[in-house]
Amino acid sequence: DLHRLIRRQRQMCIRDSNSLLGPYKGGVRFCLTTNEDNLITLSLWKTLKCALASLPFGGAKGVILINPEQLTISELEKISREYIAKLAANIGPEQDILAADLNTNAKVAEWMESEYSKICQIPRPGVITCKPVNKGGIEGRDEATGLGAYYCITTLEKYNSWQPKKIKIAIQGFGECGHVVAKYLFDRGYNIVAVSDYYGGIYAADGLN
Repeated sequence: DLHRLIRRQRQMCIRDSNSLLGPYKGGVRFCLTTNEDNLITLSLWKTLKCALASLPFGGAKGVILINPEQLTISELEKISREYIAKLAANIGPEQDILAADLNTNAKVAEWMESEYSKICQIPRPGVITCKPVNKGGIEGRDEATGLGAYYCITTLEKYNSWQPKKIKIAIQGFGECGHVVAKYLFDRGYNIVAVSDYYGGIYAADGLN
């Protein structure tokens, strides 16, 4: 049934973006619940983020409407490569730079880079970030988003004269970003009282280790 699914992706792989400041830059996610309005909003946020950080990129976001938990590794690779084949004329380091996002990772980024380089017939590692380090990725990338959130919180701590041990923290989303935030905040002395993810959440009034 994979061929039917890939054909369906031709109508369902969406990528929305803004390139006012430079090439598009944004992640590709595997998610059944993302719609076009959500994608436009995420692209806008990425555009503003790049602008505020004085980065020469526009914002973008892409999605393949699948549930990766229902597919094999082989099927995910074929769909990832088909996505790149479909968009190859509209992406690239000078035009639209992809990245891993919700339910995608370094392995997916590696597949996508490999397919794009095959189509171009020359190595084009700059088409996507978040690749494995031995494939041109950057050390520290896995922690980058969560660590950035941590820095934002510690900046607020400074301006508001917070005492970490007196602050209770609840973290909504405990994936690649949330668990990093939790670790760094806990090590700094914050009281993590609740965490949640797609499947549910836990709460402990005295704090979680």
